[in-house]
Order: sequence, then structure tokens, then C-alpha cells
Amino acid sequence: IPEIFKIASSYQVNTPYVDIPHTEGFLISNFTENDYLRFLDISEYYYAAVDDSTLQGFLLGFSQSVIGSGSNAHDAIQAFAQGPFIIVKQICVRKGSSGLGIGTDLYEHLFKNIPITPVFAAIVADPANVTSIEFHMKLGFTQVLRITPSDGIPRSIWRR
Repeated sequence: IPEIFKIASSYQVNTPYVDIPHTEGFLISNFTENDYLRFLDISEYYYAAVDDSTLQGFLLGFSQSVIGSGSNAHDAIQAFAQGPFIIVKQICVRKGSSGLGIGTDLYEHLFKNIPITPVFAAIVADPANVTSIEFHMKLGFTQVLRITPSDGIPRSIWRR
């Protein structure tokens, strides 16, 4: 968990309204180490990519039953999906390891384990998280919704 927190923190921004290079993704969730530990207990889809005993990346996903209603993204996806779905809350690769296929491998592992269940991802839309959008498009995701949750940060919802 400390390594997951370290990797995620390296992409963390307090607000997306900063000058973020288009060659690098970013996270806005501000999860703590305790949050990641709690997610370990409740997430059905918490995958880690390890190389030579070093964590290279992780994927954190939940089914709709674990998330529950009440979040703007979940409620919008539930209305759209009209059935079971998985939402990937975060996917993150260690800085310096991007472009090596680690994120793709993590998603492919998820897709292999849930071949018929739709997978959704919410991506910051303003400013556009270009790196994340391009990555998800490469994996076959398409934008299906756009929402503005209670935090005021617009997000696009992508489905595969």
C-alpha cells in the first residue's frame, strides 16, 4: 500500500486547474494511504503490476454494487448502463515506466476476468486529461457521457 500511495501521489494535483503537461496524466482524487488500504478490503478489482519486486503500476476498480448510489459518476453510469458494470477509479503507472505496456496489461487482465461486463472510466474533462483520454481510446473506450460532479470538476465518462 505505501508504494501504491507513492505512485499515485506522484501524479496528484490539488486542482486540475494548473499547467499540466499534455504528455503526462494526472489524478485529482487525493486518496490517503488509509483510503488505499480500505479499498483493498472492498474492491473486487485491485491489480498490481510488479517487475523485479518493484511495483510498476496498479488498477483500482469497483462493481456497481460496491460503489452504491449517491456519487454523481455512479448514478450517471447506472442510468446509462442499465445493468451490471465495473468502474475503474484509478489506473496509474510509475513515472519512468509509462509507454511500456504496463497500463495496457492491467486493463487486459481486467477485461479477461470480466469479458461481458461493461467497463467505465471517468476522466477529467476540463482541463482535458489528454494522456488518459488517448490511452483509453487506444484500448477501445468511447466517450458516452459528460458530467459535472459536486466538486465542480467536469468529467467525461468512457465505456468499453
